[in-house]
Amino acid sequence: PLVVYVHGGPHSCTPLAYGAAQAFLASRGYAVLSPNYRGSTGFGAAALNALPGNVGDLDVRDVVAATEAELEKNPSLDRGAVAVVGGSHGGFLGAWLMAKRPDLYTCACLRNPVTNVAAMVGVTDIPDWCAVEVGVEVETPATPATLARLFAASPASKIDDVAGSILLAVGMRDRRVPPSQAIDYYRALKRRGKDAEMLVYPDDDHALDTPRTTADFFAECARFLDDRL
Repeated sequence: PLVVYVHGGPHSCTPLAYGAAQAFLASRGYAVLSPNYRGSTGFGAAALNALPGNVGDLDVRDVVAATEAELEKNPSLDRGAVAVVGGSHGGFLGAWLMAKRPDLYTCACLRNPVTNVAAMVGVTDIPDWCAVEVGVEVETPATPATLARLFAASPASKIDDVAGSILLAVGMRDRRVPPSQAIDYYRALKRRGKDAEMLVYPDDDHALDTPRTTADFFAECARFLDDRL
């Protein structure tokens, strides 16, 4: 099986240095792919600046292209057992990938994912992120037309297209991507009869990086991947 591990930000990167998450997944017997999609740092200004205004499109297409290239290059990989793991913007990408390419991605483990930018813009501590990455001017209060554009850029807008299984992890003290993003998405999946699970960490914030939570999340992620792939 192949696990596609996507970084958040989106303006960060997966370096060549050791990564504990990737190493853990590899130790479980998974092949791990960590693509740096357009918008990632370290590849020049043109690549970095290409993404704002195009989230949910360019970044999704880049991850799909990397996934398909890896499957083509390594025929030993099982095309029917591909998962995506990511948090924050990586969770946003994972939710989009599950909706846009249900034929390619079997399941996903998403930490504090952005799922509905329209619902997030008024309650996040980074409303400018919503405006810049979607490419809109956000009024106060946001107009219905602006909210419609923000929602159209959100994976929640295509939730009916999700066919695979999704594990969500949410930190209840997250002010960056409010807990309602994962909770509402989970409820919407369940209402549609889709396979979804949710982990709730009452004392964690956006990073979900305390030792106890890190260990618990990746143990649960491994269980989920083993069951679905």
